[in-house]
Amino acid sequence: MTAPAPIASAALAASAGTGKTFALSSRYIALLAAGAEPACLVALTFTRKAAGEILARILTRLANAARSPDGFDELNRQLADAALPGFAALADARGALRALVRHLPRLRIGTLDSFFFLILRQFRLELGIGTEPAIAEETGEAMDDLVLQRLLETTPLPEAEQEELLEAFRNATFGEDRKSIYASVQRLVQRQFELFQREPATESWGLPARIWPDGGFDPMAAPPAPDWPAIRAALETQADAFPQKNVRSGWLKFADLIRAVAEGGDSSAFDFSQAIAKQLYAAFAVPGRRRDAFHYYRRDHALAPETRTALEAAFAYIRHDLLARRIVRTRGLYRLLSAYARQHRAHIAASGRMSFNDIAQLLAPSSGLAPASLRLQLDARLDARFRHWLLDEFQDTSLVQWAVIENLVDEILQNPDADRSLFYVGDTKQAIYEWRSGDPRLFRRILDKYAPAIAEAPPLVQSYRSSPVVLEAVNTVFGSLRDLPLPADEHLPADWTAVANQWEAAWKPHEAAPKNAALSGHVALHLLPRLKKDEEGPTPVTRAAEIVRDLRTTIPDFDRLSVALLARGNDDGLALVDALAALGIPAAWAGSTPLLDNVLLPAFLSLVKLLDHPGDSLARRHVAMSPLAPFLSAPPPAGSLSAPEPTRTDLPPSGPRLVSLARLVREQGYAGLAAHVAATLDLSRAPLEQRRLRTLIALAADFDRRPDPTAVNFIAFVQNQTLPAADAGSNIQVLTMHKAKGLEFDIVLLPALGDKGLSARAKRDVLVHEAPSDAPVPPVDWILSAPETGAIEAEPPLAGQLAADRQSKILEELRLLYVAMTRAKRSLHLLVGAPPTSWATLRLDDVVRLGLARDAEPDPAGPVWQAGSPDWWTSEFSTPPPGPRPAAPGRPLPAPLLPPSLASLPFVPAAPPLRSRIASRDPAGGDAPAGRHFRPEGAAAREFGTRVHELFEAIEWLAPGEIPDFPDAPPGHVRLLAAFLEDPALHRFFQRPSMRTELLREQAFEAILSDGRWLSGKIDRLHLERDDDGTPLCAHVFDFKTDQTPDPERHRHQMLDYRQAVARLFSLPPGRIACTLLFLRTRQAVDIP
Repeated sequence: MTAPAPIASAALAASAGTGKTFALSSRYIALLAAGAEPACLVALTFTRKAAGEILARILTRLANAARSPDGFDELNRQLADAALPGFAALADARGALRALVRHLPRLRIGTLDSFFFLILRQFRLELGIGTEPAIAEETGEAMDDLVLQRLLETTPLPEAEQEELLEAFRNATFGEDRKSIYASVQRLVQRQFELFQREPATESWGLPARIWPDGGFDPMAAPPAPDWPAIRAALETQADAFPQKNVRSGWLKFADLIRAVAEGGDSSAFDFSQAIAKQLYAAFAVPGRRRDAFHYYRRDHALAPETRTALEAAFAYIRHDLLARRIVRTRGLYRLLSAYARQHRAHIAASGRMSFNDIAQLLAPSSGLAPASLRLQLDARLDARFRHWLLDEFQDTSLVQWAVIENLVDEILQNPDADRSLFYVGDTKQAIYEWRSGDPRLFRRILDKYAPAIAEAPPLVQSYRSSPVVLEAVNTVFGSLRDLPLPADEHLPADWTAVANQWEAAWKPHEAAPKNAALSGHVALHLLPRLKKDEEGPTPVTRAAEIVRDLRTTIPDFDRLSVALLARGNDDGLALVDALAALGIPAAWAGSTPLLDNVLLPAFLSLVKLLDHPGDSLARRHVAMSPLAPFLSAPPPAGSLSAPEPTRTDLPPSGPRLVSLARLVREQGYAGLAAHVAATLDLSRAPLEQRRLRTLIALAADFDRRPDPTAVNFIAFVQNQTLPAADAGSNIQVLTMHKAKGLEFDIVLLPALGDKGLSARAKRDVLVHEAPSDAPVPPVDWILSAPETGAIEAEPPLAGQLAADRQSKILEELRLLYVAMTRAKRSLHLLVGAPPTSWATLRLDDVVRLGLARDAEPDPAGPVWQAGSPDWWTSEFSTPPPGPRPAAPGRPLPAPLLPPSLASLPFVPAAPPLRSRIASRDPAGGDAPAGRHFRPEGAAAREFGTRVHELFEAIEWLAPGEIPDFPDAPPGHVRLLAAFLEDPALHRFFQRPSMRTELLREQAFEAILSDGRWLSGKIDRLHLERDDDGTPLCAHVFDFKTDQTPDPERHRHQMLDYRQAVARLFSLPPGRIACTLLFLRTRQAVDIP
């Protein structure tokens, strides 16, 4: 029973560098001081790195407090500064540390994803998951594609369901002019399935009465069919009334659009990119707009009454057809996503493989998978176990994640006097993951809903990271956004006012913490001329590389400083790496590199497509123009396991070659095909392709072990692969702004802020309008497949939602800039390009330029504005540092905690470094033969061994003489298994020796052996005999081998390692552990003494 904790629920807004982790750890420690048991606390964040930092901070602070009275006083002072209770006595702090260490395996300090996964495992059967859940290796697009393929391949479907699915495909892509309907459907599923999971109710999808509650559009009330000849005649007559040639030319182009609509019979030919077309649609499609004239070439041009009548009829038809098509597409999309959802759930239930987002969706009440009684049971169990919730980086929490824990939090905050509390900390200015469903609105909405049960703590604005110079630049840019001059844009003034209002609600000027109040620093703005096409000159990327070069040669201890160049995306980041390399400067690229970043592997995937669909002409042309062209006419690969197929005369010239390669895939998998390519091509002069192909072979070998290794799945699997960043051993890092979040660097350069407007790409494929609500998770009011922007702007309900989306995009861009600028500790270089002559859109470059040096002219040679000291590195402090904090009245200033001297440490003999190896992969007798991984026969042998292993590993205990049946396995593999088990001497190894014998299959282990090696591996089959108390008595290790020629000595070291590992794992003497090699091909059993 925990003692009452006099700590109220609170929400804390903490700006960049102000100590969010420190604040959360203070709260956690204060709860321990108030008597809370460690097992009843749950602290959750978004990354394992952040979770590790939270735990490390808590343990370190408690250890320092338990170490000495001075450390104890310092901890209590820190808690008092945060208005939190401290420990009554030093013994209490030591007791809390002991309790925390004792509960370490049961602590819930981790990520939201891992916490939800633990919940799911406890309730998997109730949620309809029949197998042990696991995180899918395929994530994102690859998993979506896998489920979509299964949906398309599901047979046999009843005829009615087949027609319904086909109709859903047609409607979901209604009006699209695409060669690949599958690609269109794939894109829709990948982008909109999460929306469907949030709102599975059919009435929200494309219901006109919700979108136009005033009756502004009714798809059933079609206007009369226009008199197209009369309309064309009126438009031609109107053209003659325009004396200006340019106006008449523009009008005739508009008339051609109307003619195309009439001839096509629908609105798909109408082009909103034409200025006259867009303007007239806005005037005539919606009642109440000005229709007597239009504005073109800086003048108003009158329209004749006959023209206005004709346009009214034409645009009534176009508007109705255009919006009706979007209603049909939205309803089709809903039906498609419904079918996909059923297949998606079936896939999860059958395989147990899912993404982290799937886990949250399964646990959310809106999924409907958990009946109300189960939800009550789940919530009651968690509520009884966890009394205090601490949530970090709360601005990145998604609506579905909040929905999972909302009932628990509601129970806490509805009973504020009980021994329970909620604490969340975050910074909405750093909410840069809305594209991953994070919703920063939750921060304020929860406060509004539960006030006064949850208090808003004073925001943290003192930065322990940056120098005052850097912070002043941040304040200058972000503290007066409302006053920025804006380009001439129709929507920007209203959007910017709304954005400024939202930003100011969360903004507080930043200041340096006392320890940094005099820290020297430097900020420079570089404004470079805008280069014309093919004009040479410095760009932000090349100039950034030159600045790094100059700093590298000027600063004496440059290599000891951390330096970051932050880019918008991977392409900009790789361009920065190349620019630095051109100057001889090594840099570490912290982004990921796609596996397909070369010429060879994309062509290899086209070859796979061609083998699966020989009629794919595009894939054939790609292969023919690639280094793989010889494979269309090369001799068949040697080493096939089966007899040659009969010669066919109905194939194109390359047909027999493709048949041979397809047979190679069937027999040796995609790893065998890749190995054949590697063995055939000379890649000695293509090191990149050679490395990538080697990686592909290893990945393909893993893929080939899967139960459904189809061509489409393999292609999706490879396309989703990225290579981790390589460590260049440099103090200079290049990374994206998103990856930089949570990090800090001595020097930061921002040379690639992007050349597009802040609201670019704000228009989404689907418009989603939320109903007005004060709830943290507002209900969805309506959803509509988005028409063209011109059509949206003519419809007030749609225009209002598009404006909200634009403002959200602008805010996201500003947050990204804020995150990037606040990474700098001492030095910040901002490199921007001059705006174009016709300044029509606001960019991040402009926000920086206008905020710091509004009237500056471009200068390719140096900064146009700077603050602080350019030689900031010569002195840590620009003025003498502030003195020590005065002691509290009546308490002496605690002595600083100094590290112990080397002489005072006890002598401990140095242990040799651990040598790590994987038991099942390291060759026992030295290095493996060169090139064995590239030989086709090596791939075939590995594939054969893997499949046969799977059969034997599936065997539990057999009755005497029993031969298991595997109807879905290859016949040759089944015959080998049966022949092996027909020998009674071998069959007995699969019979249960006694009722006290436990069977462990594919037993994974990690153990440090007696010689200091760290061994990782899996034991194929382990028989463990225990006594009546469960204590292990003896063990028998079996390892399956598919060698053509048995060589027990080759595997002796591996089996001896297994014996040591089992001895360590189960506390058995090695003499009581038997080891036997089972050679499956030759039907032999060899004991290893």
